[in-house]
Amino acid sequence: MSGLIEHGHDLIEHGQLFIGGELTDPAGRDVIEVVSPHTEQVIGRVPHASRADVDKAVAAARASFDSGVWANRTLDERIEVVTRIKDAIAARHEEIARLISAQNGSPSSWSVLAQALGAMMVWDCAITVARDFPYEERRAGVLGPLLV
Repeated sequence: MSGLIEHGHDLIEHGQLFIGGELTDPAGRDVIEVVSPHTEQVIGRVPHASRADVDKAVAAARASFDSGVWANRTLDERIEVVTRIKDAIAARHEEIARLISAQNGSPSSWSVLAQALGAMMVWDCAITVARDFPYEERRAGVLGPLLV
């Protein structure tokens, strides 16, 4: 998110897609133009992911999962990663809110509260649920105790 947008002065362009942990060139040349509802000017351009790009992203996600890198992480390790994501959002929440306001026209106060800070609350909730969830539960079964 480089180049903050103030009244449509800066054009943010991204020519690549983030797939498999790295920026990659899209399969096609189509772009999505982001138009400011305030100025009706194009304020951003991003690649329009094709079906081939989506298939490549899904295959990369599947390969990453199957390799065990994420699947073999402990709960505490996963919570630590998710916490780092939430902290990165928190550190840039004002910038994120400005970009959201420029994109969708919402007042900046709403973008800060509902979009940027709201996202952090969702991450916090997910972290709390993950930490406190009863992943194993012992129950009485017809033939004896069960582990659910």
